[in-house]
Amino acid sequence: MSYTIRIATLCLLASATVAQLGLGSNEQAATDCLQCPNPIGDIKALACAVDWISKLRILNKTTTTIGGQTVDAYTLEHLDILKGTLEIPSLMIGVLAGKSALFTNLCLQILQTAEPLLDKVNQGLLGEVSDLLCSVFDILPTLDTWLAGNGGLLGHLLGANGNPLLDGLIGGPSGAPGVVDAYYYPNSSSLGPNAVALVVTAHVNSQELKRLQILGWNSTGHNSYDYPFYDRMIPHNVCKWISFEIVGTTLPNMTQLAVGLGDRYEMIPYRIPSYRKHGVVTCIAPLYANEQWQYALFAAHLYRRYGSFLQLYVRSMIHPLFEMLKIYEREGYLQIDPWMRVKLKTVHEAFFNPNLHVEFRNQAAAYTDCLLQYKESAEFISFMDLDDVQIPRIGKTYFEEYSHYFFENPMTSYLHYVKEADQAARQIMMDDFTMSQMYTGIVDVLPSMEAGRFVVQPKNINFTWVHFPFSVLEDMKRYDVSSEENFVARLKPLEEYPFTSSQGIPQLFSRKGGMLRKPDFLPAEDANWLQADLKRMFKNPEIRAIWSRMPQDQFYQKLLTSCFHENYFQHYFNSKPEKMTCPGPERCNFPKNPGIECVNAHGEYYSTSGNQRMNIHYATQSHFRVEDGCTP
Repeated sequence: MSYTIRIATLCLLASATVAQLGLGSNEQAATDCLQCPNPIGDIKALACAVDWISKLRILNKTTTTIGGQTVDAYTLEHLDILKGTLEIPSLMIGVLAGKSALFTNLCLQILQTAEPLLDKVNQGLLGEVSDLLCSVFDILPTLDTWLAGNGGLLGHLLGANGNPLLDGLIGGPSGAPGVVDAYYYPNSSSLGPNAVALVVTAHVNSQELKRLQILGWNSTGHNSYDYPFYDRMIPHNVCKWISFEIVGTTLPNMTQLAVGLGDRYEMIPYRIPSYRKHGVVTCIAPLYANEQWQYALFAAHLYRRYGSFLQLYVRSMIHPLFEMLKIYEREGYLQIDPWMRVKLKTVHEAFFNPNLHVEFRNQAAAYTDCLLQYKESAEFISFMDLDDVQIPRIGKTYFEEYSHYFFENPMTSYLHYVKEADQAARQIMMDDFTMSQMYTGIVDVLPSMEAGRFVVQPKNINFTWVHFPFSVLEDMKRYDVSSEENFVARLKPLEEYPFTSSQGIPQLFSRKGGMLRKPDFLPAEDANWLQADLKRMFKNPEIRAIWSRMPQDQFYQKLLTSCFHENYFQHYFNSKPEKMTCPGPERCNFPKNPGIECVNAHGEYYSTSGNQRMNIHYATQSHFRVEDGCTP
């Protein structure tokens, strides 16, 4: 039997987030709720954040078993839906402090002893909720936010050693990790022969990884097993699910890879890394709801000019832009890989959504996947966002510049470049788009508190975080490139300035030493090459046909900018880390953009359960699917 789980919370408000633990409230929250119709907090903000608001009637109660624990299942009738649709769930699970019961009171609208009554809620509050007007975008609440006021309940629920029911379902310290990707290296200059590297996402205090065992087979029937080394990629605990790298050794000519689960093993897919030689590979952070064709075109041609191969990871993207980039992929500019969500088949996302608890759409895992994929083929690997721009200053290519710094500083683990925030104007009419507009359209230079970007020699680094690899080889250290020597420009956000040719385009500026100076951001020779290369590609009739369908607005970008500012960046820049939640697009609203289809990453998901040593989650057959609307 599958469950879609929700739970009623304060004053007729029903939240999928609180449902992740199947809890109504604790005693203190129940007492606080008696203050209705004057509930704590902003009722409008709370009401806009939840999934549905409804008057409920409990039709019947049955018991069922989940993970060996008996719980109550309530069948509900929605008498009056104030917010939400008819598709809201009619089944609810109750688990509280080891008892099979929902702990509620009149204010919570679900009673153990009596039928809930709508008239128990103050009419003024009822009218305010009934007339609720929410903005187009609202941040969803988080389980951590709700639990911050209910820590006593969480501790009582989990106890000193954790609760097997909850841990097994939601991925607590004893919960099952998810395998993001795995690579087998017949030969590796840094990992050794017959090495296996896995990228795994798991609870920050995962105990499962200590028991992880890998097994390998080859065509001769021989097999091997190893208890591999593992290390975390992320240096903080803001997010409850983080990325780990696992490295072990198998046997020559391995043909099958498995993870030992105790009484059995589970075969998992793996890849052979690229051995095609590249001077420089640039790994781009995972893209979601991406529609910024200006940045994509500029990046494709710019990195081509300076000798870097682009690796893109796509969660979701508008269809016309995806079609165009696939042509660039055929031409050898870049490679596009699907970047899938973390999905647990053993629990419905209404109960626990791990994507709410991974940092920036699992960006550290994506960067590390890119590092592992090109570890044996690239001399240097840089890690950027799509809207980052770097122009080599020492030599004519990235390879020449990076070689200079690493040669002059042989004990360097990685290079670090500061980032400048440059505000760029966006030409409104696509027919007038030229490459020069992307760098001559800089209208302002904004103060930047952002972390910089970094470049590694893959032989010296095995995994990395979003902003830098915090674990490096002994006696090696980071080298900070002075902003006087070079920097990374962040051309963001795009602003619409309705300038015409008679008004002209603002003079090109570059930033040096905190001063605005002219005009060597991009040499004229390189600017001419970019424009000529763009024209060459646009001779392709496929590209011209796609170009006619490219949207001009920034529909998703405006929503995401607002979401990330409210949810994360305003607290980060104001040095208020205690107010930050785990940042990522999963907390944002993704409405459909009428008339614009999206390409979303999908796969076949698998989860194991009930094994002695451990359980795992993994996916196979990753692919893209054209759908109505982009997904986070």
